[in-house]
Amino acid sequence: MPVVVEVAKPSSKKRKAKWWDRLHDTVYSLCERSLSGLGPPAWQGDEVMKTIEAPDTLILCASAPSAPGAEGAGMAGCAVCEYSEECKTLFVVYLCVAARHRRSGVGSALMASVEHLARALDCGSLELMCNSDNGAAMSFYAKLGMTAGDPDLADRVLFTKELL
Repeated sequence: MPVVVEVAKPSSKKRKAKWWDRLHDTVYSLCERSLSGLGPPAWQGDEVMKTIEAPDTLILCASAPSAPGAEGAGMAGCAVCEYSEECKTLFVVYLCVAARHRRSGVGSALMASVEHLARALDCGSLELMCNSDNGAAMSFYAKLGMTAGDPDLADRVLFTKELL
């Protein structure tokens, strides 16, 4: 069964609370760095919540089947994006894939859906920031046709893909 990606933007507070619980748990588990010993993620849950609740935020959720014998399908990853109508840019704030779903096409499916959404919104570019010490992610974005800029003072690299 293939990866399924859908845009989700809850409209009611009740749905938003349920969605936040799912997304919060997923983002934290996806960004957990216990195996690499790099410590906790740099962002805080409050920042994630502010991003999710912003009016120009779009959330894409990916689900994928689990391995045989594992629990059923669930959220395999998510992309949290900010849309700027003025700049005609879609900025990927968070792209997270569950460890058990990495290297299975979930990240590629999410980014393909993000790009499709950006084109549907008539965006001129797709952008995201990546830590310069995250070689795997930097290689992944380059393979998607994104161009890396120079690192900023916080050692983050802006990746851009022109869409027009």
